[in-house]
Amino acid sequence: MTPAQKNVYRVIKEWWALYHFGPTYDDIRFCLMHESKSSVWKTVNRLVKKGYLKRTPGMSRSITVTKKNPDDGT
Repeated sequence: MTPAQKNVYRVIKEWWALYHFGPTYDDIRFCLMHESKSSVWKTVNRLVKKGYLKRTPGMSRSITVTKKNPDDGT
């Protein structure tokens, strides 16, 4: 997992712990202070393909953590 992917994964995991629903791409962008929502989208897509996250098409706030992060043991 790249540092950018770890950061996005961490934000989504912490967001769920705090709010009990998934963040939007804008929420993630704001938390990471990114300029571009598309870079967040690309990173989330990579994590979905790797199996760390799940997203339900057509449903808002549907990003969920599906696999533990092997880099931090959580």
